Amino acid sequence: MDIDRLYWMTGKCLDYCQRIEHDVYLLLSLLSLRNGMLLPEERRTLGQDIRLLQEADVSHFLSDRDYGLLRSLRNRRNHLVHELYASFRYAEDAEVEGRLSASFSFAEEFLADLSLLWKAVEDARIQAYEAMVEEKKE
Repeated sequence: MDIDRLYWMTGKCLDYCQRIEHDVYLLLSLLSLRNGMLLPEERRTLGQDIRLLQEADVSHFLSDRDYGLLRSLRNRRNHLVHELYASFRYAEDAEVEGRLSASFSFAEEFLADLSLLWKAVEDARIQAYEAMVEEKKE
């Protein structure tokens, strides 16, 4: 296992997490405008935005699977940031290889889910914008 590959995968995961979080915020803003929904003015967490987004998404721009992945994003991102490296860096010698392998598997699976989720959220944001533009033309 190449530790540089793990560094690359975790960096790519964080990049996707930031893109998704930003697109969730934009999509929620678009849908709230479209639906006449008032958003709380105070700073919201990603979890709060996901809940509000699901309420505002009456046209189902995102699937139930997408929302499930969004809800799991926070915990998986926290594991990546706070526990992934520590799980093998501080392990007993006999456990290092197994824990490193588990870390690779986690990062690979998370990256695969994030790449799909990012595309779904980006597509939903674009579709919501296009729908608003079409409604304004009418």
